[in-house]
Amino acid sequence: MVVRFPWPANMVGYYQDKLMKDFICHSAWQSIPTNALVGMLDIVRNMTLKMALEIKDELGTSYTDLQQIKSNEAEKIHSIVINAIGGSTNVAIGQASIDASGQGQTVIVAGDRKSLDSVLTKAGLDLGDLEALTEAIQADGRKKPGAKVTEWIKAKASKVVASGVKAGVSIGQQLLTEWLMQHYGLK
Repeated sequence: MVVRFPWPANMVGYYQDKLMKDFICHSAWQSIPTNALVGMLDIVRNMTLKMALEIKDELGTSYTDLQQIKSNEAEKIHSIVINAIGGSTNVAIGQASIDASGQGQTVIVAGDRKSLDSVLTKAGLDLGDLEALTEAIQADGRKKPGAKVTEWIKAKASKVVASGVKAGVSIGQQLLTEWLMQHYGLK
């Protein structure tokens, strides 16, 4: 089962001649597999639970403790919440995405292989996987992802770890694709 979100009409109009030449697109949609939504909900649930436990550890366990928060404790809560949801992003220097640990945000600067490798390493990929990606990028011509990069994504998706848990293949493919699109400057 999948959940479908229709594209806005202006987006359909923009892409209609770019998707297939000599055809007219009258509607399009984004399909999201339910297992991807379940994975996303698991990540959000785990992040929320971790944040709540950190606040509990910092401020105490009773409801009355929470009603009598002082300004310095409010700063601690603010810090915990910011850390849990990823903090601020600096979009001016690159594209931001939630990193593989689900903790914070990682900036992947278009064309900067070092930032991409950092995210991929945190996601559970090893040096051999990164070298295979380099070969795939070179084989595809470095300008945009092609068949070799797509094959690499499919081959490595099962290794991706998100929020400390091994992600399903479809979620792994989505994460790898997102990060590589940012690396290529396409997102």
